[in-house]
Amino acid sequence: MVTKCPDCGKEVKNLGAHKRFCVKGLTEGQRTALAQAKDAAEQLVREELNKIEAPNKSPGSHIFDNRGRKIGKQPWTMGEIEKVFSLIEYTPDETVPVTWNGVSIQCFAGVSQLMPTCFKDIMEDRKRRMRLIGKSLKDYDIDSYGVLAGPPPGAEVAV
Repeated sequence: MVTKCPDCGKEVKNLGAHKRFCVKGLTEGQRTALAQAKDAAEQLVREELNKIEAPNKSPGSHIFDNRGRKIGKQPWTMGEIEKVFSLIEYTPDETVPVTWNGVSIQCFAGVSQLMPTCFKDIMEDRKRRMRLIGKSLKDYDIDSYGVLAGPPPGAEVAV
């Protein structure tokens, strides 16, 4: 059964429940008090949600939508990296950008920089890989453009 609210004129199924939330018949003081109570309640809810969500906000943790489906991961920031990794002074051999989990820094050859150890480890691994590539290609004829001109001397060529 549908009833019309005498204060606002809205047609409602449950007049008693509607009257608790109908603001049409309230005085200005009652409306102000209701708005303040609403703001206080929203702030309380926000604070409680932050307490609940805080453990899930660590970098690399999953982000879920309102249906509980995974929609991504919490991204890393330089601040979070500096909390997890110790800082070290490092002087790179070459000028290159270095990226770890989506956070990039620019390394400059010969310039000492204070950086988290994860970036230094990437630079050291890059140097190691370049040495290995150089050793494995030393017998090949590679021109100044980095193009392989032919097989190493004495290698068997299948025809």
